[in-house]
Amino acid sequence: MKVPFKDFFVRVSDFLWSKRKRKEKGLEILLFGALVFLCLELVFWAPPANFPALTTIAIPKGTTLGGTADKLLAAGYIRSELSFKAFVFLFGGSKAVTAGDYFFENAQSVIPIAWRMVHGSYGL
Repeated sequence: MKVPFKDFFVRVSDFLWSKRKRKEKGLEILLFGALVFLCLELVFWAPPANFPALTTIAIPKGTTLGGTADKLLAAGYIRSELSFKAFVFLFGGSKAVTAGDYFFENAQSVIPIAWRMVHGSYGL
């Protein structure tokens, strides 16, 4: 049975544990990290193409984090519920968002949307 990506993981492991110069390895790891970040930004974190600019979305009091993420995804504000939930947890340390009416003048990525909803920055 062939394991998918086995060769890739073997090569990455060999690279990380090889006795190459630290400077070379550090630069390559930094470039790899930048590439991963760019891919995440383009695929999950960037605003959707159909972002509803100049609109307001209401988050009622008592709405769960999952309910908020569902609502934002259905309305076209975010691409990924998981990314939104992760950033809310990262910024707020909990699973709660501040209830209220949020105004979006222009397209925003999931990062500022999560920040605004954790800190109650309504944009009105």
